[in-house]
Order: sequence, then structure tokens, then C-alpha cells
Amino acid sequence: MIRNLGWAVLHHGVGRGALFVFFLALPWLMGAEDVGHLTFTYTLLLLILQPLLDTAIGTIIVKYTARELLPRVGHALRFLGKTLLFAAAFIAAASVLIPGQFPVLSLLGAAVLGAIGLNTVFAWRRGLEDFRMEGIVGTAHKVMVLLALALLASTGLTGPAAAAAAMLVGIIGAWALAGIAFRTPLRQFSRLVTLAPGDDTSTTNLLREGIVLGTVGVVGLLYLRIDVVMLGLLSGDAEVGLYFTAARVLEASFIVPHIVMLVVFPLLAQSNDVRHLLRRTIVGLGLSGLLAALALAGAGRWLIPQIYGAEWAGTGHILILLSLAAPAVFLGYCLTQALVAHDLQERYLVVALIGLTLNIGLNLILIPRFGGMGAAGATVVTEIIVTVGAATALIRRRKLMRSMG
Repeated sequence: MIRNLGWAVLHHGVGRGALFVFFLALPWLMGAEDVGHLTFTYTLLLLILQPLLDTAIGTIIVKYTARELLPRVGHALRFLGKTLLFAAAFIAAASVLIPGQFPVLSLLGAAVLGAIGLNTVFAWRRGLEDFRMEGIVGTAHKVMVLLALALLASTGLTGPAAAAAAMLVGIIGAWALAGIAFRTPLRQFSRLVTLAPGDDTSTTNLLREGIVLGTVGVVGLLYLRIDVVMLGLLSGDAEVGLYFTAARVLEASFIVPHIVMLVVFPLLAQSNDVRHLLRRTIVGLGLSGLLAALALAGAGRWLIPQIYGAEWAGTGHILILLSLAAPAVFLGYCLTQALVAHDLQERYLVVALIGLTLNIGLNLILIPRFGGMGAAGATVVTEIIVTVGAATALIRRRKLMRSMG
């Protein structure tokens, strides 16, 4: 477990740190409207593609690999391959038909689809409790994105298309590295697709689970990203640029619970008797969330104004308010993943739907009046509600298990 934490820290600490720097560098390379255009397109792609093709499929692969139900993994991979081809064709058509989206949409789309495929391989290795490939290739991917952006900027290419091209270069380089350094695991992964369905493999059940997890992913991304979309529609690209920059700083702190739950989730999925592990994880992430909130508030008060100057002062104020969401988010990572590990994703979906409904309602009320600050307030309230709801669902499950035992 300690070794896996080390590899996960390398990828999601160092690697995602490089991607974090990538997004923080954008305001130095382009104006708020260009940043807003790039991030608006990127956010829409994630909303459409990530929930089912990344979050849901990845979770299914980790869970059933950990339980050694490989025919189910093969089912999921065959579905993913067909869907990725359809998505690629759709993105190519949309980038040509939608005014102002070529070549940004096509470049970003290719980068996102390539990353989804690579994340699927990582998910399989996580189910085997092997994070080495993810630590090496995942880190290299993010670093190559940042290096590609720096190279393009040095030649004078600094617009949204250049940033999107850097993301595509990074994922191409990551696949090349995986093919060279991890040839044998990739061969083993490809064989999973050809596995014959076992007697216990139900396509209907897998599809139902995938739809629920995909819907959970959609809802989760919506209440996390809908702020950006609604800001773009109600306040314009400049406000999106200010808010998105602050949100990226907040999301950088999510590396901590993300890393912890990547390692803990396969252990939770293997057995129902995980009370001590779950309790220790909740306490650790709760305390980490409080520390993160203090650090984020300090960054918003002193660091952001020094880095970006007066034009981006609003980002600092937004970050101070967003910092209040950190403790809830840290706990929410643990509680919601525990629900999924115990096959209670339907309850997670109900909680997420409640959070999304509240978030949209608050955004409609607060964004027209307060802009990015209103969106930040909506995010804080939503994260608290979702965390409380997830905790309630787990407590009810524990009481039911006790009554049955």
C-alpha cells in the first residue's frame, strides 16, 4: 500500500502539479476571453465524455479486476472501444460545423479521448494493486503537456489552439512511452478484450451499473463544472476566466483525497469488513481538508494578487470563498467512493442529483447578481450538501447491516 501511495503521489502530485502549472500559465499567455474560450470548450468536452467513458468505465474496471471477475472487465472494454470511435467521429464533425471551434475542439477532443484510453489501462493496473505504470507514464504525460506549451510559447504561439495542441502532444508522447516501457502489460491488457463472457457475466447488469455510474459522473461533473458553463452563458468569457483560474487552484488541493482514494478504493471493493480502514481514512482526509482550506484562503488573500496583478484580483476573492468547500470535498471523496465500493452507487446518484438541483438553482439566483463570487457560493453549499448526504447513506447502510447480522 505504501509503495502504491508513492507511485500515486508521483502521478497525481508531480504530474498533476505540472498540469496545474499549465492552466495557471494560461493567463500570462493570453487574455481572459481566450482563457475562457479554451476552458469553456474543455469543460464541455469533459461534461460529455468523462462521466461514462472515464469515471464509470474506470470504476467498473478497478472494481471487477480487484474481485478477479475479468470477463466483466472485457465487456466494459469492448463497449469503451466502440464508444470512443463514435465520439471521435462526432467531435470531428462538430469542430467543422460549429463556428469558431476549429481547430480548438478537434485538438482538445483528440487529447481527451487519448487520455480516457490511457486512464483505462491505469484503472486495470489499479485493480491489480499496481500503480507503477500510472506513476511513470501518467507523470510523463502531464510534464510533456507543460513542456509542449513552453516550446510553442517560445515560438510565439500562445493562443487557445496552441494550448490545445500542447495537450494533444502530451497524450501522444504518453502512449509512446507506455508502448516502449510497458509493452508486456499492454499486451496483457489487449487480451482482456477477447475474453469470452463467463456464466456470471450479465451484459444487462453491467450496462445498468455503467449507466448509474455514468449518470453519477455526469451529475458530479455538472455540479462541479456547471458553474463555468452558466458563467459563460450569464456573465461572459471574462468572468469564466477569473472563476476558472480560482477553481483550478481549489482543484489542485483535491490531489490529496484523490491519491488516497485511488489506493484505498480497491481495498474497499474487495470486502465489506473495512470499518477500521474507512474510519482512519475519514479522519485523515477531514483534517487534511481543514489544512487545505487555510492554505487556499491564504493563497487567495496574498498569493494570487502578487502573481497576476490587479486585472485578476477577482480571482483571489473567489478563491477565498471557494476554500470553504475544501473540507467537505475531502470528506466527500472518501464517503462517495465508499458507497460505490459497496455497490451503493444508486444512493450516490440520489445524493448527487439533490446537489445538482440545488447548485443550478443557486447559480441562477447568484450568478446574475454576483458573477464568479455567486458561482463560488453555490459550489460551497453544494459540496456540503453532497457530503452530508453521502454520510447519511453510509450510516443507514451500517444500521441495516447490523440489523441483519
